[in-house]
Amino acid sequence: MSGIDIKNLTKRYGALTVLKDINLTVRAGEFVAIVGPSGCGKSTLLKIIAGLEKGSGDVLVGGRPVQGPDSRHILVLQEHALYPWRTVEENISLGPEIQGWPEAKRKERVNQLIEAVGLSGFNHYYPHQISGGMCQRVSLARAFIMEPEVLLLDEPFGALDALTRMDLQQQLLRLWQMRSATVVLVTHDVEEALLLADTVMVMEGHPGRFAGRFAISLPRPERRRASEIVNLKSEILDLLCRPNAAMLTAQAC
Repeated sequence: MSGIDIKNLTKRYGALTVLKDINLTVRAGEFVAIVGPSGCGKSTLLKIIAGLEKGSGDVLVGGRPVQGPDSRHILVLQEHALYPWRTVEENISLGPEIQGWPEAKRKERVNQLIEAVGLSGFNHYYPHQISGGMCQRVSLARAFIMEPEVLLLDEPFGALDALTRMDLQQQLLRLWQMRSATVVLVTHDVEEALLLADTVMVMEGHPGRFAGRFAISLPRPERRRASEIVNLKSEILDLLCRPNAAMLTAQAC
């Protein structure tokens, strides 16, 4: 597992400052969620961590400066981006194929993950033959088969209906607990962030910067109806709706 350390990160596109003075520490194995309004730079921040964008400042993963894309740092997008000519198991096995895994090992791991994400019996289906939620399960399995040290999730469930979203949230937690990756999730859904993460970071925009940090210590199975989560959700929404939010730190519940 690798932790993430970001110090004094600023990102500009010409005269436009997208991110300003971003400082963030994510412990190895921690699950952090980032919430904020559209256009505040959340996705740009993920791309910088993934090595797809560059900014000024220091970005380290596992103590190493991020120089570019790294197979140990996997980015999962809202669109599943599966290859339509490959079956479920062929899409999941793509990374191991590229890395030259032995066939027996590759098939064993693919079958384990297909079962873990609830797709047993769909091994030989193509993306157009399964639902959007099932495609996103394939996308998660394709990411976790690479045993990433860092998993970056950019609104992976944003386009799904509520029931499918809840199911995939649980699938994600199960895979994370099995594989122990460091996870950074970007989401517009405050409740999703509070149900999944150890720490929720709140961003404000124009330019993007952190406006709040909320640590959650409640066990995940008990969170959905816990009064502490309801209160934290209210605090975060108030912060998101407040213009020019000042920096603050909330006490852990």
